[in-house]
Amino acid sequence: MNPVLYPSRRTLVHSVPWGVEYPDFFVTICCRRMGFNQLCIQGVGDIILEAARHYQLIRRWQCELLVLMPDHLHVIVSPCGEVQLHTIIRNFKSWTAKRAGVIWQSGFFEHRLRDGPSAEQKWNYINENPVRRGLVRSPEDWAWVFTGRADRPWSAD
Repeated sequence: MNPVLYPSRRTLVHSVPWGVEYPDFFVTICCRRMGFNQLCIQGVGDIILEAARHYQLIRRWQCELLVLMPDHLHVIVSPCGEVQLHTIIRNFKSWTAKRAGVIWQSGFFEHRLRDGPSAEQKWNYINENPVRRGLVRSPEDWAWVFTGRADRPWSAD
C-alpha cells in the first residue's frame, strides 16, 4: 500500500522507565463507532464501572478516577505489581466487550503523569468532561463515574 495515502500508525511503547515505582497514567479508550452512545446506558455502563471496581479490589490497578462518556472513557490509573499497563487495558477491554457488548477501537491513548500539577490538570479535565460536552450542569450530576481514591495525593502540602 502507498504510505502517503495509507499511513501506518506507530505502535506506542507503554513501558515505564526504570526507577518509577508507581506511575500514574491518563488513559483514553474509545469505542470503534464514535458519536454514538454505547457506554452511558443502563446495563453497559454499570458493567464497565463494576469492572473498574473489581480491578481495584483484586489490585490489578489503582484507579484515581474513571469517567464514562457516550463513546469513550477516561481514566487515571496506576498498574499494580509487575503487570504492564497495556496488558491491564487489553484484559479490561476484552472482559467488558464480552460482558457488555462494547466494541472498542484497537489500542488506547496513554500519557504518563509526571508530577502533581499534571495529575491535577488531567483529573480536572476528566471530571469536567461531561459538563464541557453539555451532558450535565455539574460534575456531581454525572452518574457514570468511578472514584477509586478518596484523597488526591498531589493536593497535600
